[in-house]
Amino acid sequence: MKIIEAITSAGPKVTVKEIPPAAVAGMNVAGITLPELVQLVTLLWLVILIVDKVWSLVQRWKKGQVEDGPV
Repeated sequence: MKIIEAITSAGPKVTVKEIPPAAVAGMNVAGITLPELVQLVTLLWLVILIVDKVWSLVQRWKKGQVEDGPV
């Protein structure tokens, strides 16, 4: 009886510990490795920053405030 109690009480702890490796393995099955995911997220973040900078420069240029100094 003690063996069954030990197995059932350790179940959630073991499951939580196995989630990160299972997620990485799942990404590998989907064709995306962890380094590729990091590169994609970094690229997306850089594109967002560049678009935001260009947008703010265009808005300042339309208002005639480009000569006021750095953004």
